[in-house]
Amino acid sequence: MKHSRKCPKCESEEIIKIPGPATVGYSSNTVPKSWIKSANVDRYVCSVCGYSEEWIAKAKDLADLSKKYGKIEDLDEFV
Repeated sequence: MKHSRKCPKCESEEIIKIPGPATVGYSSNTVPKSWIKSANVDRYVCSVCGYSEEWIAKAKDLADLSKKYGKIEDLDEFV
């Protein structure tokens, strides 16, 4: 949806972008990189069917998260 601007589920073009960090109560759309720093997560939501995607916006944050969490080696973890 981020690039196509179209919902992959219902093909609607009515997409809402919720830029990170959007905070609701005690929760926000971020991924922790350390105790202090977080990567912002932008959400893309179809306003017709409710399908959503989350994207890390900055390449630097992706690199930091890759260092911290690594990649999945065992596909059984990916459930």
